[in-house]
Amino acid sequence: MDDLFVLQPMEKDQIPAVAEIVAENRVFQRYQYEPQKIIHMLEAAYKTKDILLTALENGKVRGFVWMQDQAVFGMSAYVKLIAVDYQHHQRGVGQLLMTAVESIAQKKGPNLFVLTSMDNLIAQKFYLRLGYESIGVIRNYVLPGVDELLMRKTWGSLRKE
Repeated sequence: MDDLFVLQPMEKDQIPAVAEIVAENRVFQRYQYEPQKIIHMLEAAYKTKDILLTALENGKVRGFVWMQDQAVFGMSAYVKLIAVDYQHHQRGVGQLLMTAVESIAQKKGPNLFVLTSMDNLIAQKFYLRLGYESIGVIRNYVLPGVDELLMRKTWGSLRKE
């Protein structure tokens, strides 16, 4: 039987579960994403027009994605954060979440950007498999000594001539 996940807009009472998933991810630990900090960030985002989606299995949060409209150069969508419960990696949760935000982003514009650390080769492979291209390296952007890779999925140019 295939895995069955329910995708839905994040509900406010899911914030602690999402924060736990993010905080337990070792990639995010280096960025000092502790549960309380994540809760504060998500509570603020919940009040905005940002896209916050969760993937549920039997009512339990298995993954989460946060997308912001027009966050890149004031014109393009940006995946601010995506996290999957480490016990549920390789089950299609991340792809489900990315496909959903790509569909939303595509209705608003032709580009979706994501940032990942240069040493996160698993994430880079994941995004490349989904059709993202490497745009370039941003050195020491978030943390000293940690380089980030900007990636983009595009469906065309911003302007139609």
